[in-house]
Amino acid sequence: MAEQVKAIEEYYTNLEYNNDKEKALTKILALTEEIKFSEVNNFSDRFAKTVSIIKKNLSVFKAVCNHMDLVTTIIDYLNYYSITFALDSKYEEQCKKDDRVFFVILDSLLNIYVESNMRLFFISALVENSAHGKSHWMNRTSYTTELILLADSDLNAVITYLKRTFYKYINKIWVQQSIEQKFLWLVKEYLEDFDISIRIFRTKKELFTANISNKINFVSIWTEDIVFAKNLATSLNGKRDALFINTNIDFCNGIVLLPHTQMCYETLEKCPPSFFDLVKKPSSKLQKDLVYYLFYDGTWQPPVKGTYWIHDECQIANATNYDIIKCINSAEKGFNVWSSKSITNRRQILSKFVSTLNGSGKCVLANMISKWINFSYIYENSSLSSQNQGLEITTIRCPRGVIILKEEDEDEVILFCRLMQILTVGNSVIVISDTNFCSLVPYCNMFSASEIPPGVINLLSSDCIKDLELCLCGMNYASYAEQLFSEDIKEIFKKLTIPKQIVMPLK
Repeated sequence: MAEQVKAIEEYYTNLEYNNDKEKALTKILALTEEIKFSEVNNFSDRFAKTVSIIKKNLSVFKAVCNHMDLVTTIIDYLNYYSITFALDSKYEEQCKKDDRVFFVILDSLLNIYVESNMRLFFISALVENSAHGKSHWMNRTSYTTELILLADSDLNAVITYLKRTFYKYINKIWVQQSIEQKFLWLVKEYLEDFDISIRIFRTKKELFTANISNKINFVSIWTEDIVFAKNLATSLNGKRDALFINTNIDFCNGIVLLPHTQMCYETLEKCPPSFFDLVKKPSSKLQKDLVYYLFYDGTWQPPVKGTYWIHDECQIANATNYDIIKCINSAEKGFNVWSSKSITNRRQILSKFVSTLNGSGKCVLANMISKWINFSYIYENSSLSSQNQGLEITTIRCPRGVIILKEEDEDEVILFCRLMQILTVGNSVIVISDTNFCSLVPYCNMFSASEIPPGVINLLSSDCIKDLELCLCGMNYASYAEQLFSEDIKEIFKKLTIPKQIVMPLK
């Protein structure tokens, strides 16, 4: 009888909450009609005024959120970018010109609120009638979330968390096999309309090699083995901005802001038509030993379509879109292998390359590279930890991914300086060249001999270098390089890596 009474009380409590929530959502939708901006492209002002609207209607917004900290987090998040835009006009101009940067910010905000009326409110407040108002971005969400539940995790805490948050924004849940049945029973018992993909794993080791999506930005690990959780969180590279241990998206009143990472431009589908249609063929009058191929997957590669251009009686491979796709795939595989190696291991491999250079008489270049290999000492000491309001927050730096590199023909020293900067922190690289820019052709065999993994260093050449850099960088190379390189060594390190936060509640 007591259980029946409790069930009835819980039913009416939930009914009352849902009614209040529906009223609040209706009110929030009505607020969109009140949003007016004199300068629609002044994003600093739009973010600040949106904060003002939320504060004036704080009780309404809180009624929509099971997790009370979320509203405060949103306010802090919007304030952060409002101030950032106001203090750095260059950053705001970048957001005005490039919708990909702006929508990384917006996507991270909408990642919390999946209610349609809430989404409409933020779109109206931050986007409508602006320079990005007509952008087709709805299906380009960059942020996803996955949960990892180990055998010793507190499943009651997990279910409680899922009940009080919008669990439908979670994309996948990894469950250890020994607790699979218990978890599924709890889901059936307490969560309505549960439709999240569940993946089963048997041992902890499987998590280090699991095919976890490269687009993940939030990972939540649930276990009593805190040492293992921290090791796993540290090892998960890729586009992951924040990891949580025994909680998820717990920003604790804005202490941990939703992270923003400069987008890695995925522009391959925007290749100029010329990359599909090149029909240049090698001349039969030239000798085979005067042919220069492309280099990726750790070996020399003839262009897929047999496209070359002729320079000083040499045939030089002219990369088309087909070659670019293969090269990018190679670089991504190389990154996965290279970034998973320890800093010490990467340094040892690069030192073998130095020895190979010395053996080939390239002593000056070898000495310069030796100095840059020590650049990784900054990376080794990059972890920062703090404790605040019941959270332990650890911020580490992770390699960014595949980097594009190009230098003028007379700047071989600069080319190798930047190459070492890219490689020491764990990135892979695609070097692009024509007859006016440095080529790595004389060194590619040395890379393989030095046991640098295939795909870590790649080479593409084209007689249309501007098209090639636009295809790979999404912009002219000068603007791209400005985002990644600097004269200051610590600034270079920050630009070539991305921050990752590991958040854990303190008991």
